[in-house]
Amino acid sequence: MTLKALLDTGATTTLINSKFVTKYKRHKCKPTSWKTTNGTFTTDKKVKIEFMIPELNDQRLVQTYVHETEKDMSYDIIIGMDLMQDLGIDILNSSGTIKWGDQEIHMRPRDTTLAEMLSTVKDPAAVEAETKRISDILDAKYEAANLKNIVKNTPVLDQQDKAALYTMLKKYKVLFDGHLGRWKRPPHTIHLK
Repeated sequence: MTLKALLDTGATTTLINSKFVTKYKRHKCKPTSWKTTNGTFTTDKKVKIEFMIPELNDQRLVQTYVHETEKDMSYDIIIGMDLMQDLGIDILNSSGTIKWGDQEIHMRPRDTTLAEMLSTVKDPAAVEAETKRISDILDAKYEAANLKNIVKNTPVLDQQDKAALYTMLKKYKVLFDGHLGRWKRPPHTIHLK
């Protein structure tokens, strides 16, 4: 289910429309009064929900208790300062953006449709870099290495060292034949610090 959300720095707590949580267990809580452009109302129930914010992080599942109301709010869920602070979501008015971790998106006008919001979901920079790296590897033109030219164009070696390098490279020339190889041994793990 996709909901239209407002990240509201003027709301102290998070609130969801009860039509989206009809099957959830309600928990009584201290009554909370709300002042909105649609009037004032009070809530006295919370529900535990799970959701994602794919524009900011399509991997992180958020689990939290939120107030619920039957009142029309113009949005399906209003994410208040309580949850934004817990999650580390930053509203950057200076740049007109919202930032969560390494993902940053532009704020949207109120009349933005769900389809428009989801069409602009962008991968984090690290994912884009890795995707480009893999694409470059797959698109590379593989050809056999000219071992004589490699040795010849190694300026820091004298003639004797060049001859030794060429002998060693020639011994393992199958590694330089221009074909992708295949590891034919048991899997190996390398632990990094």
